[in-house]
Amino acid sequence: MHDRAPASPQALDALRRVYEELDAELLATGAICLASGNCCNFPEYGHTLFATGLEADYIRAHVPREKFRWASEELCPFWVERKCTIREHRALGCRSYFCDRTKTDALNAIHERYLARIRALEREHGIEPRYAPLIRIMADWPESAPPEGRA
Repeated sequence: MHDRAPASPQALDALRRVYEELDAELLATGAICLASGNCCNFPEYGHTLFATGLEADYIRAHVPREKFRWASEELCPFWVERKCTIREHRALGCRSYFCDRTKTDALNAIHERYLARIRALEREHGIEPRYAPLIRIMADWPESAPPEGRA
């Protein structure tokens, strides 16, 4: 387990505002989400979703622990029946990943810009920087940790 204090309410609120700006900018790109669940099927689509420690704290602060469903080191713990169970509170990587490949370059640029903003929030609020696969970073949630020797 990664032992550190969770992000402050002020840091979490600042991240929420960044997410709101991000969502508006993503909408303006015209990228299409078909809600297929492909973005959450990491093994099938060769996708690894990364998140920051601040983002993990944001999820923990807004999502009931029961929604974390450890299935494997490859499947998103919040993906149930091909649906995201935490859509409103999902991380940057989830928000900026679209199956719509016509917008890849624009979406990648947006992702990098907002990741830099999240990293700046971490520095501003004295949060230890951490960036790892979402599955691994969320496995630090004590009561939902994976079986011994995993993650």
